[in-house]
Amino acid sequence: MIPQVGSDPEAGMPQQTAIAPRPESAQTIAQRAVAVVPDAVSRPVKSLADTVWTKIDRKATAVAEFTIKQYRNRMSTWVVAGISTMVIMLVLTFYVDRMADVEPAIDQDGDGKDWDDDGYPAGQEWQYGTSDRDPYDFPGAPYFEFEGLYTEYTANGTFRGSGTFQYSWVNTSVPPHQQAREWLSWNDHVVFENMPDCPDGDDDWVPWDTGSCRVDEDEIRIRGRTVTGDGTFTAFESWEQFEFGSWVDGFEVDPEPRSKYIDEDGIDWDGDFNNPNQGYDDDGDCHDLPVSEQDSNGDGIPCNVLYVFDNGTIIDIRPDNNVDEDPDDAVFMKEVAHRSFISIFGRVGFLFILGIFIPLFLASGLIRDEFESGTLYYLLGKPIARAELFAYRLLGFLGLAWPFLLLLILATSLVTGFFGPGDSLFRFSDIAMWTGVAVAVCLTVLAYAAIFATFGIISPRYGMFLSLIYAIYEFVMMFLGLFQGVRQSGISLLSVSYWGSEIVNATAWLVWTDSAQMSEQAEAFGWLGEAALGAVWLTPFPTAYPLVNLILSVVMLLTITLLFIIIGQAFFKRREID
Repeated sequence: MIPQVGSDPEAGMPQQTAIAPRPESAQTIAQRAVAVVPDAVSRPVKSLADTVWTKIDRKATAVAEFTIKQYRNRMSTWVVAGISTMVIMLVLTFYVDRMADVEPAIDQDGDGKDWDDDGYPAGQEWQYGTSDRDPYDFPGAPYFEFEGLYTEYTANGTFRGSGTFQYSWVNTSVPPHQQAREWLSWNDHVVFENMPDCPDGDDDWVPWDTGSCRVDEDEIRIRGRTVTGDGTFTAFESWEQFEFGSWVDGFEVDPEPRSKYIDEDGIDWDGDFNNPNQGYDDDGDCHDLPVSEQDSNGDGIPCNVLYVFDNGTIIDIRPDNNVDEDPDDAVFMKEVAHRSFISIFGRVGFLFILGIFIPLFLASGLIRDEFESGTLYYLLGKPIARAELFAYRLLGFLGLAWPFLLLLILATSLVTGFFGPGDSLFRFSDIAMWTGVAVAVCLTVLAYAAIFATFGIISPRYGMFLSLIYAIYEFVMMFLGLFQGVRQSGISLLSVSYWGSEIVNATAWLVWTDSAQMSEQAEAFGWLGEAALGAVWLTPFPTAYPLVNLILSVVMLLTITLLFIIIGQAFFKRREID
């Protein structure tokens, strides 16, 4: 309440009456906001510092506070802030859900698969020398042990092939693995039960369905079958030779879990960039190969991985066959997803969407709105230059936008730090990366604010339209800048989004120094997610040095900002105020 002075007829003394305050108009706010300016000019001073710096400080503070108060009282400000916050929260929800997912183990070399459904993984069958494609050839199964090839041979043992067998003793039993199926395959044992008689007149004819027939009580013919006994085996003339050996009875072997052969041969890298001889055959499947196949990379060292370096950077990885071929994909994929999120969301989410969205709807009217509302007349009615007013209005916008964006970046960094992959409670290693994102966002928002505000000064009527056209241009440049070929062409250099994105990219090179190594390893060892690394690890440009690019990007963004501030001030000085 505001006291009003009146008179009391009885006491003869002034009387105070309370009345309700009226709402302040925009013009009143503007007049009171800059009321400190004449005081700053007219007040006696004692030093040069008071004459120059105090005057500038009070002007800047007054105009910036007035600008911030304007934004705080506008519904559009809260709508923009609310939408931005909801977008960040929604994206972080997807990120947390992604980090909580359990990555399925991937068997790159296939030795964890049971290709023939016999209950034994392929890796175990390879160790026992059995076939991973034959369900009846498995670890512990009975097998034929070869001794020699003959056209006719008399012995007590196992005969395999096609011919006539005259015996004094024969084993009529059938191995268990053959009994388990209803059909007969090549080299199966002869089935004596219900064996048909051989027809007369054809000495080498045998029924194809049974593969055997009886000639006499102690003589049979077989075609592509196996028989064990004591006697003489004579090959058919058309077959020339048969195999002789011994039949080894089977033994019990417990099947090993398939998980034992998944992610069992990880990447062995000691971190020494002076040692090209890396890798180790953890599961032994390289040493099981013939000697001629153990040095496929040609470096003269069997069963290793050759790393090729160029000035301390890995440019190629050449593994020998079956070395480091089955790494742990879950750890790699989580790390790639985490880095990709920070890099892509830092560029697209913060730099472009919020970096343009907030200045477009809030900064484009820094001067234009004052033209339309009439408050510009009162702001310029005090001893304050138009160039100063433009700069201080821009400063007021940053006083609101920067803390808000930094708060969102801080919240995002905390979520990714606590929920990101790793053994520690918090990923402190990402702090430097988020610092780079924060610097890029602040400078990008500053540049966009100067550009959009200048468009509003150049054409108060069509300023928003010009800003939308420029925002579309920035979107195209940002999209094209994600492709290496376009980046190298230099087309995107004529945009704010490129230089802001390069700050993030250069920071990634400086912080995540192993990303190039991970990319080469992904390509060499078949890791999934190799494509996602491309979004994290863009080739530095315009120079080959990340630190130089970082400094150059900061300078370019400040230069663009200063250029548009000068342009805006020039147009502002020439514009008449109605």
